[in-house]
Parts: sequence; structure tokens; C-alpha cells
Amino acid sequence: MKFITTLMVIAFVLSVLVPTQALRVLSEDKKVACIVTDLQVCLPALETPIPPSAECCKNLKIQKFCLCDYMENPSIEKYLEPARKVFAACGMPYPREDAIEVKATHHPVDVVPTHAHTSDVHA
Repeated sequence: MKFITTLMVIAFVLSVLVPTQALRVLSEDKKVACIVTDLQVCLPALETPIPPSAECCKNLKIQKFCLCDYMENPSIEKYLEPARKVFAACGMPYPREDAIEVKATHHPVDVVPTHAHTSDVHA
């Protein structure tokens, strides 16, 4: 009976995680197919103390450019904190921290002229 209850909970969680529109979204940054159902193998590591499987880590790494978008989905908010241990076990940075670093390094830089006109300089 406990096994059936666990399966029902997992089925419910997966139904919430799976977008109702398209299962495949192409990441604009790296042209990676974002398939949230490929991350179902990570649920045991998110919900229990067991480490993530090799397949979980492989799928996380394949979809690393999709993870920030997934994490913006309010229905998975309860998994954000447990996800830290999964990412660490897979040797990956936590996506929100990674996204902050990327955004910080891609701010426009002020353009400084490479030469000054001597006629503009007044002593």
C-alpha cells in the first residue's frame, strides 16, 4: 500500500512538473532540447537521502542551459533547496548562482575612445 501511495505522489509531482503545452522546448542559447520529463530520474534524489543516479547527472548536464527556466516554474519551488545537494553530487554549480555570474559578466561596457583629438584638448 505504501508503494502505491509513493507512486501516486510521484505521478502527481510529475504531472505538475510537465508543462501542459510542449514537452520539448529548444533552448535559444545552445540549441538544446529542454525535455523536463528526462529529469524524472532525479526525483528520488530530490525526495530522499539517496544520491542522484548517473543518468540523473547526465540529463542535468545535457539540459544545463534549460535549468534556470525550469527553476522559474512555481510548481517546483519545493525542490529548489533539495536540488542543491543533487547539483553538488553531480559536480555542477547551482543554476541560480551560475545565472547570476553569467548575467554579471555580460553587462554592456562603456565604450572609451581609443584616441583623443588634440584639437579638443585645451590647456
